[in-house]
Amino acid sequence: GLEAAINGINVTMKKMMEDADARHNDYMQHRHVDMAHIERVEAQLGSLQLSSTLNGSVNSDGSSRQQPFKVRNVMLDFPRFDGTE
Repeated sequence: GLEAAINGINVTMKKMMEDADARHNDYMQHRHVDMAHIERVEAQLGSLQLSSTLNGSVNSDGSSRQQPFKVRNVMLDFPRFDGTE
């Protein structure tokens, strides 16, 4: 009856929470790896800029070098597919 229905709902909710926790943990692990990759790329870009500066602003063929392009940090807003729209 009612007690069985409530117990079924509780079991379903518990499973949903466990699934959500697992997805969140997986997301955080991937985010950590992604952030490490981004930091490594930023460090490599920084060292390229530094070596470029130390080598002067003239290319090996003697022509002037263009200024490097500007980079802006952009916050990306990814949609969440948790059903809450």
